[in-house]
Amino acid sequence: MLENLVGESRALERVIAGESLSMQDGIELMEYNDLYTIGSIADATRQKFVGDKVTFTSSSYLNYTNVCAASCQICAFYRKESDNDSYTLTPEQIEKVQTTFGMVEPIADQAAGLFYGRLFEIAPEVRPMFKADISEQGAKLMRMLGIAVRGLSNLESIVPAVQNLGVKHLDYGVKEEHFQPVAEALLWTLEQGLGDAWDEEAKVAWTEAYVILSTTMIDAMKAAQTKAEPVKPTGFWAKLKHFFAPSPA
Repeated sequence: MLENLVGESRALERVIAGESLSMQDGIELMEYNDLYTIGSIADATRQKFVGDKVTFTSSSYLNYTNVCAASCQICAFYRKESDNDSYTLTPEQIEKVQTTFGMVEPIADQAAGLFYGRLFEIAPEVRPMFKADISEQGAKLMRMLGIAVRGLSNLESIVPAVQNLGVKHLDYGVKEEHFQPVAEALLWTLEQGLGDAWDEEAKVAWTEAYVILSTTMIDAMKAAQTKAEPVKPTGFWAKLKHFFAPSPA
């Protein structure tokens, strides 16, 4: 039946026959003006090879923004700039994060102590998750943070490490709701350590960076839990950015 629809299209004939397509075939299909015929043949081909099975792919890269001028309905990633869960990490913000972290690194031990003290104060339920010596854990934290901060200049290079970190935290008993008190403790620690260098620009830059990295960890945790690939993020971005929104002028 489908054979009667293809007319003189050699490319569609090869699709129906299950043959591999060439670049020229692809060009022919791009220029084909009967979308209904292409759709029907594509659907029949899908049914033939995979039936109604649906799969999802995992993004193995990070984007510096999820703001997009297009509004493609098939895209679960894009956001409008006005959306609460939109984010944009600019080169200037990356430089701000890296510069301010460089100012904190000389007092890494003290900063780690401040961080965990604050975290256990605002989220005491996470304290039992830390079995090792806190000073040792603090050193690991600062090393990990340093790798992440330096990797902001090339996000793709740190994707595997960030995703793996998310899976490890799942094994520790970490849940999505724990990321907000961690963010609060981190920003509070930076404020204490940086003093006058902690301004609104630094706060916004660190919040944007944390949202990108922590959301990647959360997606990896969800994937490990469901044995599936990461799906569309929940409202975590919106909650976090609302919580740490810049103070009114």
